[in-house]
Amino acid sequence: MAYGLLSLSFSVIGISLDFFSDDVQKDSKIGLQILQSASIEHVLGHIGFGMIVALPTLAYRYIIASGGFAILLDADHLIQFFGIENVARMGHSFVFAILIIIVMMMLFGKKDYFLGVISFAAVISHISFDILIGNGSAFPLFAPFSTSFLTFQQSDWVIVLISGLLIVLSIKIIVSRKIHFEKLNK
Repeated sequence: MAYGLLSLSFSVIGISLDFFSDDVQKDSKIGLQILQSASIEHVLGHIGFGMIVALPTLAYRYIIASGGFAILLDADHLIQFFGIENVARMGHSFVFAILIIIVMMMLFGKKDYFLGVISFAAVISHISFDILIGNGSAFPLFAPFSTSFLTFQQSDWVIVLISGLLIVLSIKIIVSRKIHFEKLNK
């Protein structure tokens, strides 16, 4: 729930960016159009991709949490649902992904590295699934510092998803080695 609230809050920044800039990409879907575009396949796809990137943790709680985080990233649609103009897809940015690591770890466990990494990887998995289904393949990856959108090719979803997996796997290896060295030093 906290993840979704943070995504929504970050997306509110897009309202002010929209106010100060005329050349930003906006999401034109509002109200019922958003509900109609949200199919069960869309929801389950985001959850599934979120779960996939967390597999290297080998922990059910992180796998399930990552799936939830991946779908909660779309909380920004609540702003669009009410027809408020803003920069589309604010939560689909690396700035948000880094910020979410810090906030989630501060809220739920400063030494829980897996929580931090799955929070980040859920953003990557979400972007990967959006690219796969063609539900827009352009993202403001550096928002709010830049409102320029980076466009991906249809096949880039594989590279993006593998990147998320590798990030989580890297943290798994680092944490495992740290635990191993701590046991040796006892």
